[in-house]
Amino acid sequence: TTDFSINESQREDLLLKCQDKEGSVEVRKTIQNSSLEFQEKLFKCLENDLFLLCLDKYGNFVVQMLLEQESPYIIKTFKAMILGKFALLSQNIYACRVVQAFVKISNEMINDQIQILEEICGDTAILIFDPSANHVIQKIIEHFYPKLLKPIVTQISLNVSKLSNIDR
Repeated sequence: TTDFSINESQREDLLLKCQDKEGSVEVRKTIQNSSLEFQEKLFKCLENDLFLLCLDKYGNFVVQMLLEQESPYIIKTFKAMILGKFALLSQNIYACRVVQAFVKISNEMINDQIQILEEICGDTAILIFDPSANHVIQKIIEHFYPKLLKPIVTQISLNVSKLSNIDR
């Protein structure tokens, strides 16, 4: 196990470490080599800064790593943070990576998929053209139940000519 200790007085240092290139790598290695209990303590320590970390160049990798551990507590808490902000986060170059990780772990959670699709329904046309969010849409198509995808497929089919003319 690890000597990486977490307490409230170290939260600011931990946050700065997550936002630093080398620090982010160190925190991710610690996550990989630690128990689920420790990962959840780390997550709780960062919980109030999740949104900020999602938007951060290096912090997003830490949040992704925590989600990939598939702790029910981490997933539930992250879901509460992301809902209502799904489209916004999807359109950010760094946060879209975290959203994609969440989409992947929502693979078997049909209620989460329905909530996400209901949230983005009005924004689908915008998201498919956004350089970051279109990757989230791709992950949704890859991982969500096909029967739920009709609104996205409809928006794509309505915009095929525009999509085919995008400079690549």
